[in-house]
Amino acid sequence: MFTNPRPTEDEIGPYYVGYSVHDPGDQAADVPLAPRPRAPGLLARALGLGNPGLPELPAGARVLEIGCAAGAFLASLRDRGWCLEGIEPSPTAAAYARDVRGLDVRCGTIETVDLPEAAFDLVFAWHVVEHFAHPVRTLTAIRRVLKPGGLLCLSLPNAGAIEARIFGSYWGAWDPPLHYYHFTPASISAVLEKAGFAVTDIQHQRNVANIAQSLGAFLRDRRAGSALGRYLLRFGEGVPHEATITAVTKPLAVLLAAMRQGGRITVVGRRR
Repeated sequence: MFTNPRPTEDEIGPYYVGYSVHDPGDQAADVPLAPRPRAPGLLARALGLGNPGLPELPAGARVLEIGCAAGAFLASLRDRGWCLEGIEPSPTAAAYARDVRGLDVRCGTIETVDLPEAAFDLVFAWHVVEHFAHPVRTLTAIRRVLKPGGLLCLSLPNAGAIEARIFGSYWGAWDPPLHYYHFTPASISAVLEKAGFAVTDIQHQRNVANIAQSLGAFLRDRRAGSALGRYLLRFGEGVPHEATITAVTKPLAVLLAAMRQGGRITVVGRRR
């Protein structure tokens, strides 16, 4: 599925003006990978608690994040002893990551930044693949910089989730025109296979942010000026009481993930 009509690559820039992900004040070191289970077994697996956390790599491993914004996630990895690098198309966010957080971040895209072939053990791309104008081409460029057997970890909205069908055009993760493509677990797997990756894991995240934002979009449309609608539209950006609401809705998030109906998924691919 794809957004149509959509801006060309030359026209898309203005739509990112004020994009909250590029604001260092809105950044959080979010890790869209399930934590390691405290208790193994059938119940843990059924609830989606048995998925691995961050990949285990030795000190000195070379790690790249694509679309790293202001560098919060990369900064959270410092104590692992990895060699960390980032690519970010926003000049302001890339400068913050370099000048304030002291990270090795270059401004550009995987196609425009000069990187050596087969150099990285692991590449992260959190919520960026849906922004790619040419997903197979860009994922193939990512494959080029990974070592044989290297890992790619993606996080993206799940357009096949029940929440997308319930909310229809109000589903918050459509996000046109910024999201060019809208993937299901099956379609992102097919795209990764075409780009030279073998999918090794698909995790359904325990996250209800899409649901909150979808309710916000519905209220904005049906009740002009709705304060609740405006609040919910910004859910996930650190709005007041967000942690409390997240805790209250956690059982729903766990249930949807256990049903393989999470509105956001993490996909792990290995370079063939």
